[in-house]
Amino acid sequence: MRSLEYEFDIAGELSAEHILYISKSRCPELQDTTWLKPGLELAQALRNWTSLNSQRFARFP
Repeated sequence: MRSLEYEFDIAGELSAEHILYISKSRCPELQDTTWLKPGLELAQALRNWTSLNSQRFARFP
């Protein structure tokens, strides 16, 4: 069986108290941040970041 290595763009841990700690992120805005009950604000930051990256790579086939 072949193995495939994969590196996540964002990694974090969610506590039982609903606190999300982002430990690794390629999105500079999210790197080493903590979120209490992550919701719309985090979603908007992720959407903005992915929109910027999709525009950057749209020119490649």
